[in-house]
Amino acid sequence: MFTAAWFFTAKYYQRPKQYSIIVKDERGNQINLKEIRSSFQTQEVAYSFLREYEKSFPNYNFSIEYSLPNGKSKVMIQILKKL
Repeated sequence: MFTAAWFFTAKYYQRPKQYSIIVKDERGNQINLKEIRSSFQTQEVAYSFLREYEKSFPNYNFSIEYSLPNGKSKVMIQILKKL
């Protein structure tokens, strides 16, 4: 009975299927750098590449954007640099 109650009350969580790295210059304008890979399948790999890009390109700001599989909403995660 507990299992049936949990099954009918639990919400289904949809994981994002695509992660993208967004690059912004010092003024906040979104730009494209041809030297970087910007599309990823998993969150861990996207964060790993983001950290490497922050070291390689210190003059740019990087953030990760992902959209849910139903395509209704996009979420952007801003990574703030430590000064």
